[in-house]
Amino acid sequence: ISWIMGRIKQNFSIKNCCGSRLLILHIHSASMILGRLIFHKNVFPSVILNAKCRSFTEISLLPWSTKLLEIMHSLVRNYTWNSWKRNLIQLAMVIELMRSEINLILMGSKKNMNGSFMDTSKDIVTTLLAMIKLIDSSQYRTHLVVQQLSTVNNPECKIFCADFSSLFTNLPHDVVKDKLFCLFDLLFRNAGSEYIVVQGRNVRYDRNNSSIAGRSYHKNDLKLIVDFILQNSFAYYGGRLYQQNRGIPQGNNASPQIADLTLAVMEFQHIRNNVGIGHPLSFSLNRTFRYIDDLFHISDKADEFVRLTSDMYHHSLTLEQTNSEPTEAAFLDLSVRVTQSGHIQTSLYNKTDDYSFSVIRYPHFESNIPISMGLNTMHGEIVRIYRNCSSFNHFLERVRLIARYFISIKYPKEIVFSRVYSTLNRNPNVSLKYGLPNSEICLRVTNKL
Repeated sequence: ISWIMGRIKQNFSIKNCCGSRLLILHIHSASMILGRLIFHKNVFPSVILNAKCRSFTEISLLPWSTKLLEIMHSLVRNYTWNSWKRNLIQLAMVIELMRSEINLILMGSKKNMNGSFMDTSKDIVTTLLAMIKLIDSSQYRTHLVVQQLSTVNNPECKIFCADFSSLFTNLPHDVVKDKLFCLFDLLFRNAGSEYIVVQGRNVRYDRNNSSIAGRSYHKNDLKLIVDFILQNSFAYYGGRLYQQNRGIPQGNNASPQIADLTLAVMEFQHIRNNVGIGHPLSFSLNRTFRYIDDLFHISDKADEFVRLTSDMYHHSLTLEQTNSEPTEAAFLDLSVRVTQSGHIQTSLYNKTDDYSFSVIRYPHFESNIPISMGLNTMHGEIVRIYRNCSSFNHFLERVRLIARYFISIKYPKEIVFSRVYSTLNRNPNVSLKYGLPNSEICLRVTNKL
């Protein structure tokens, strides 16, 4: 609060500008944040409003309380208009940045009002992530998708890969709240509790609200926080401040989780309703994967699945197919292909491979970045490659590309070879997957470098 008041003090004034609609928008944006804090905590001392102050003539027509006007009057008096005008865009950015820090705490319970703003922001994200894991822990782990695809053996299989182009722009807020509130009620009811406790990265239920460790939230607190996030998303464009009234706000810490859970509830409700009546297509959805707004489906009934999505998802959502061939697709960092025998072949997909220019992805050996960071990155890349590549030749090709790149940015060959060998030794699953000893794999990797 002290920080935002200091910035406003430097840049903000309403002197000689009572007719500016843009000014009113900015005062409204700032005061809605500060005013709610005042009502909750009495943060600022009372300031007597000078009723004869002409600067507030137009503003006072808006439905704000006298208390709010008092505070705004204390903020803007005695500051120069010219300074504020020169930094108008900067002020809007300052207000919006502070909003993301402040808004989540406003709808919290009284018990949480003494906590820090960032703690509450982290708590809602941690809670939503825990709910995602309860629904499906595999949807954001590509290597688990690879494991399920390895069981496919059907030459009639086709792939449908698409993304939701309107999820963050067109989905009504009422639909988002309806789905999330339904999920909250279901999870809390099944747990026999109405409270959760968030402590660091851990979330657990608290039936009696008796925990003294961590921060406690009632299920209605979560609903209020989600509602506040949806209702308080603004964009500054063309000299005007706009409020987003459709779509899931982008840029908020909790936005990916809100989007993910909203779609998950739609899928859950559709499957539950159709399995109950014995719909045969419902059982073919076990090879459908989704990461937030990216969707992947493979079966011999892919065409029927496409028609099914119109019933599964809200009519405001538009699915745009991203694969041009029915037997090939790129899903996240995974390239998938159906072979003529009906098996699934997977390999690593990197969109930068298609670029016409080179991309700097790893730190140079002679840079100021510690060497260990580059080598640890190479270790992680090799692990990712073996998880994604079903063919040893694809694995070999990708690991060689990584090794060549690090050598090209001046990493000594001895260090690169040593890290490749240590990575293979620390991950015995590589040897088990491809049926070769680590020494043989390492020899083949380094043979043509």
